[in-house]
Amino acid sequence: MINMPNTEFVKAVEWIFNTNENNADIDVVSTLAILKLYEIHSIELDKSFKNKIAVILNKNEVLSYHKNDLITSLLSALIVIEYGNQFQTEYTFKYLSILDEFQKNSSEESLNSILLNGFFNNVEKASIESDIFIKWHENNIEETLKKLMFKIELGSHFGMLHLKLPSGVLNYLEGAIIYFMKQYDLPMMMRCLRSLNYIASTHTSLAIKTGISFLKHQQTFDGSFGDYETSLSNIKDIKERTVQEMKIKTPISIQALWTLYELESNNNLLKILAKQFACLKNLNENMDCYA
Repeated sequence: MINMPNTEFVKAVEWIFNTNENNADIDVVSTLAILKLYEIHSIELDKSFKNKIAVILNKNEVLSYHKNDLITSLLSALIVIEYGNQFQTEYTFKYLSILDEFQKNSSEESLNSILLNGFFNNVEKASIESDIFIKWHENNIEETLKKLMFKIELGSHFGMLHLKLPSGVLNYLEGAIIYFMKQYDLPMMMRCLRSLNYIASTHTSLAIKTGISFLKHQQTFDGSFGDYETSLSNIKDIKERTVQEMKIKTPISIQALWTLYELESNNNLLKILAKQFACLKNLNENMDCYA
C-alpha cells in the first residue's frame, strides 16, 4: 500500500521545484534535504519526482555540504548517493568518511558529535533514566530552556534513546512551546516540540496539539514555512529577494518537515537516516531501507 504524503510535504516539494526552475542561485544542498524529507515521508516516489532530482543534480556537479548545518548535509548526502552520478556519489562518500573519522576521534560531547555517532553507528533504542537538573533563571528563560533542550538532545541521541525524566521537565517544555509561539521563534518552538517528543513520544497534551496546529498554519501559499515578508520587503530586486527568502525559509522548512515527520509518524529521523546509510553503504539488497 502506498503511503500518501501529507499536504505539507507535497506543498513544500512543489515550492522547491518551482523555485529551482526559476532561479539558478538557490543552495542545492538545502534543496535536496527537503526532497529527502519528502522521500522518507512518502516512501513511494513517482518517475517525475526522480527525474526532477536528476535535473537538479545535473546542474550542480559539486555540492558544498560544509556550508550547511549537519542535519541538512546528511539528508542531502543520502539523496545524492541514491540519485547522483558516479563522481557525486564518490565525492559524497568521501565527505561522509571524513565526518565518520571526526566523530570517532572526537572527545567532545557536542550535539554534532552525538548526531554523527547516531548516523554512523545507529544507536540501539533503549529506555534509560536520567536526572536532568536545570537551575531555573527567571530573568533568562530562553537560556534556561536552551540548556534543557541541549541536555535532552544529548542524552537521548536526538530521540534514538528514550529518556525517562521527571514530570516537571515535561511541564517546562509544554510551557516553552507556547512561549516561543508568542515570540514567533519558530526554530526554538520546533526544537521544543521535538525535545518533548524524545521524552514523551505518546502524548496528547494541549500544548503539543496547539504547537503542531500552529506549525502547520505557518506554511504559506507557496509551500514554504514562516512569514518573513516584512523583513524581505526592502529588497526590490526580485531575483535577489528570492535568494534571500530561500536562505531564511529553507532551514525553517527543513526543521518544520523534520518536526512534523517525527511527531505525526512516531518515527525517529536520525534512526531512519542511519538505517538508510548502512543500506546504501553495504548495498544490501535484502535490507529494506525504507521500512
